Amino acid sequence: MRLVELSVSNFRSLGHVESIPIHKQTILTGHNDCGKTATLDAIAVLLGERSIIDSDISDFAEAEPVRAALPADQDEEQRTVTVEGRFALSAAEEKALDTGPFLRVRRRHVEGGRSCLEWLTEVPRNPALRDIAPLKAGELRDLASELGLKLPEGKPNVKDSWAELLKEHAAGTDDKVTDWVVAPEAVASALPQLLYFKGDAAESPEAVVRSILTAKLREYTLREETRKKITDLEEEFAALLKDDVIRLQKLVEERCAFDAFTVDPGVQFRPTVNSLSLTAAAPGQRAVSLTAAGSGRSRRVSLALWEASQELLSEDSDDGPGVIIAYDEPDTHLDYDHQRRIMQMIKVSASAAQSTVIVATHSLNLIDGVDIQDIVHLNSRDGRAYVQSLGAEDDDEDTRRFMSNMALSLGFRNSVLLHERCFVGVEGPTEYATLPILFKLAFGYPIQSAGIAL
Repeated sequence: MRLVELSVSNFRSLGHVESIPIHKQTILTGHNDCGKTATLDAIAVLLGERSIIDSDISDFAEAEPVRAALPADQDEEQRTVTVEGRFALSAAEEKALDTGPFLRVRRRHVEGGRSCLEWLTEVPRNPALRDIAPLKAGELRDLASELGLKLPEGKPNVKDSWAELLKEHAAGTDDKVTDWVVAPEAVASALPQLLYFKGDAAESPEAVVRSILTAKLREYTLREETRKKITDLEEEFAALLKDDVIRLQKLVEERCAFDAFTVDPGVQFRPTVNSLSLTAAAPGQRAVSLTAAGSGRSRRVSLALWEASQELLSEDSDDGPGVIIAYDEPDTHLDYDHQRRIMQMIKVSASAAQSTVIVATHSLNLIDGVDIQDIVHLNSRDGRAYVQSLGAEDDDEDTRRFMSNMALSLGFRNSVLLHERCFVGVEGPTEYATLPILFKLAFGYPIQSAGIAL
């Protein structure tokens, strides 16, 4: 799964930002407080790597009348944060999820409530048939009765039988619509892993190592042979809990005078790197913990770890799990040579089959090192962020305006220092207007991407 487009509503300065393009290598630029870090944090929210707190909810947010798959009993005056992603799927993922080459997934959070992961898919028109997993046995039985469904002869009168009956009915109905519904575990598991490296995280190599190793650990758990072992283990522990569940049900039935009380636990193992310690030994010295070392050594170690991560990621295949590497001001306090090292590291990381690299920066060295079409420029008006980027249909005038706005935001009076390496003199206005068009037709990208200024 590879993220190709992002839309955000009501998250910090991102009041309502649609269709942020995400390329294999994307540079987010703009002045301070324009929404660069908020965009990276929104991606973390979408992928379930970060929770939303009340202070994240935008002051521009308005109540939303439609809740879709969220609980219907929420107060309609509560505000909702929505982060939506459009993902490109590998052939194996298309087959596994039984969908097309692209998939839309969103995470929604109701103020004061909980978050819910949803996907846009074809579902029965009857909302009651869209998510039957949370329903209790009695509720399943009542729903089946409303639909005129009966259990086949010989089937036990238990929750699993009713759930299976309703699932078969839902799958077989022709009365379907495309709508947002709660995403199944298969979709949640297929979301890309996020490696989020912040400029200040350079002084915490432990966090960097934990992110890298957790990403690789998740990759290993998705292998077929490993997945089977984990599934077998989950089933074994679920079986061990069976007697405890029955005792618990009976105790509650006795104490509360219920006819029936059902407990249906789901056992799931998610391997993770919980803790680790790092030590380093300089020449002629004993090994010491990095927590006791100076910030300079920690910063060098973190930069080396970032570079090492690209080697691990380059091992993935076209059908491997997706990885998004997010850098927030990675060049903080680094000299020119180290900034160029980071740019090279970003390019190599982005070349891996299923990896995407997103960098938030003010650095001219990083901005100048990518294709202008891979730059997303954020700006703000009255504290509310908006996005500028170049699309395939934009002409030379759009490109010049984009570069001018970006240069102004970075503090340049014009775009001469931005991207432009070769200056070409033309005879008159006709040539000035024609050459960019011919160049784009010939090469497929703007003349400015080649560093040419007319």
